[in-house]
Amino acid sequence: MMDALDILKKDWEKATDKFKSYSETDIYKMLHSQSTSIVKWIFYISIFELILWISLSLGIRSSGQIDTFQKMGSDNIFLITELLSYVILIYFSYLFYKNFKTINTTDSVKKLMNSIIHTRKTVTNYIKVFITYNILASLGVMYIMLTNQGEFQNHYQTATENGNETLYIVVLVVTILIFLILFALLLWGFYRIIYGILLKRLYKNYNELKKIDI
Repeated sequence: MMDALDILKKDWEKATDKFKSYSETDIYKMLHSQSTSIVKWIFYISIFELILWISLSLGIRSSGQIDTFQKMGSDNIFLITELLSYVILIYFSYLFYKNFKTINTTDSVKKLMNSIIHTRKTVTNYIKVFITYNILASLGVMYIMLTNQGEFQNHYQTATENGNETLYIVVLVVTILIFLILFALLLWGFYRIIYGILLKRLYKNYNELKKIDI
């Protein structure tokens, strides 16, 4: 598609003024079609993420890992974080769908450019919110495990008896921070690959739209 656009732009630059008017409109239509397709794929990916997340949650429940939280009396917390993830995914999937419907009915360069900017902001906000949620959820899970599992309590008691309480806490905090940083970078890299390619193409279309005036 982009090859056809490049060819059309070259012909437009070499053509007469009459042909330029027609080609400019044609370029807009092609950019509109491409941008609509990209936003549609963003919506499809969000739906796939929702299905994947539900599948993972069901997998955790069927594997019996939820029993660990039940034994610690924290199964309600797991349920809350699970439902919250669904709320976030469903909400942003709805926003992506609205972006698709809006850009699909756009009929001018200015509106199309605004739709592209709005879509990019929505995706960026989604990534920030979901990564933040996962970090907070991970902290919650770690806190529950540290305060309820006997193994961690025994390690802390041993460190205290040996006079290494401060060292134990420092090592534990540093380990948690390293894990969270790596986890956040992993999520950011994943979304960078999945959504970054589409957003890059949208931005390229945005720059092309700035060059024409219908």
